[in-house]
Amino acid sequence: MTAYYLTNNCGSITAQGGLCSGSPTIFCIGDSIGIENNTSSIYDDAYICWGDGRIDSFPGGFTGCVKHKYNFPIDSCINIGTLGQINIDIKLGIKKQCGPTNSFHWITTPIAIKFKPKAIFNVDSICVGS
Repeated sequence: MTAYYLTNNCGSITAQGGLCSGSPTIFCIGDSIGIENNTSSIYDDAYICWGDGRIDSFPGGFTGCVKHKYNFPIDSCINIGTLGQINIDIKLGIKKQCGPTNSFHWITTPIAIKFKPKAIFNVDSICVGS
């Protein structure tokens, strides 16, 4: 897990959390993945950037486990490499507002999404009726 401060104008705040209790770090496509927020700092808003283009915002923050599913189209041009998976960093961010400025801190949780195997056959010729 990596932590980043984007701004620190309202004093120090620290996002705390990650995958929901008991979750693995490698998931299959279509699995439900959960992020929990255990932040003890006083903050105003929370954000989850899922790493697939979706960002969820939570005015006032959230508690518990927020779920998300990754579904990539079959025809997408994603390089899944030799392991048949992609690596994604999920970001949990918190913001504290103080007048016209703010403090913002976020942490990353790395996961991997495994794709379903796809069989590819090459046939030189087909004999019909024999």
